[in-house]
Amino acid sequence: MQSTVSTGFYKRRRGILEHLENGTIGLIDLAVHDYLCLKINAIRGSECSIPAGVCFTSAAAIYAVCPREVCERTIRRSLEHLEEIGWIKRWTIPGKHGNYPILVARAAVHDVSGKEYRVNADATTDWRFPVYVSGEDWRGDVRGVSAYREVRRENREEEKENPAAKPTPPADPRHRPFVDFAFKGYEAKHGRKPLWQGKDFSALKALLRAQSAEHLPLSRLTTLWRYFIDSTEAFIGKQGGSLAYFCSNIDKFSDGPLTAGSGKVNYGKPTATDLALRNARTLGLDKPVN
Repeated sequence: MQSTVSTGFYKRRRGILEHLENGTIGLIDLAVHDYLCLKINAIRGSECSIPAGVCFTSAAAIYAVCPREVCERTIRRSLEHLEEIGWIKRWTIPGKHGNYPILVARAAVHDVSGKEYRVNADATTDWRFPVYVSGEDWRGDVRGVSAYREVRRENREEEKENPAAKPTPPADPRHRPFVDFAFKGYEAKHGRKPLWQGKDFSALKALLRAQSAEHLPLSRLTTLWRYFIDSTEAFIGKQGGSLAYFCSNIDKFSDGPLTAGSGKVNYGKPTATDLALRNARTLGLDKPVN
């Protein structure tokens, strides 16, 4: 597959600094996103076999051009974060290594005549057929964004005049350390990285909002996750290490891992063995009653 990179330059919005300043992204995320924007094919209808707005790369490939101070895991986390906030779309294959297609959302591309388009990642479901928005339509959206920026500027001025106005609260300090811990635990058990989606991270954010650090400190949260990962109960195993399931059922693991035959989880019709074990516990016996 041909993977030549277009020559020239690409457009970069200064507004990205706002995302950096408010903590939506970090400097590593900014660098990785910039690299992807430079790596994509930027011309529609060219001889390149890769569609415009797409590049083939991976955490390992990006790490190969990074300084020694940055590890491959950091790059992998950055790619996951960029996908989580909707800046890129990835098509990875579980269990397989190597480069894979990445679509850069809102990337500016041109056709051979010079007409500008923007990549519509939300409407793209197959990297082979990206959806594009014409430059004229996109400029309308940009004017809307500019208007919102003016509103934000006015709000900031009001905050200066009103000292009582409270700034946006910072991200929960437990979020990133726990995600890193959970990711590592999942990868150690399954031998591959998790394919968590937006619902998983939304469930985690909802859990952290509902449970303060005082009632659910990071140490306790990581312990409960370890209990979840170590559970051998059949129904829990079918959840595939779902972060959303864990966050919605965290109390089930308060006493430790749920083991096979423990009787702590009972979904569906019990088996004959389950009934025998239940009867034995009722009678105070160590063995099932036949």
